Amino acid sequence: MSKMRNIILIFFVFVSCKTTLKNNYRSNCILYGTPEYTLYLEKDNKFRMISYINDTIEGKWAFTMNKLTLKSDGFIKIEKTDSILPNFINTKYTIHDGYEQYIFKNKKLFLVLEDGKVDKCYYYSVPTAQNLPTLSHK
Repeated sequence: MSKMRNIILIFFVFVSCKTTLKNNYRSNCILYGTPEYTLYLEKDNKFRMISYINDTIEGKWAFTMNKLTLKSDGFIKIEKTDSILPNFINTKYTIHDGYEQYIFKNKKLFLVLEDGKVDKCYYYSVPTAQNLPTLSHK
């Protein structure tokens, strides 16, 4: 009987430790009274990231081992030699070309920077928004 109880206890520990992503996240960094970015994760592994100036980046997301990867042509790698960056619509400059990675920790998403460091800004979950526009199909 005690062996069965231990198995059930171990099962519940694993189930309760499972990371669960929410659908909507908002940056804690505020620019001009608005969150820097808002992130929407769709069930079909599509995402939409909207900036404080309403630029929108769309793409695919994947989640494994507490790491969220967002893939999109809208993510443009920034080179250390770039001093002035062109202002493209619907783009975000990152350390990787075509993707960004986030660590899920304490119910927050932290952007992974160079050398594995994380950004001071993070995303926190917000209740599901009503009447959101659907993602375009590219």
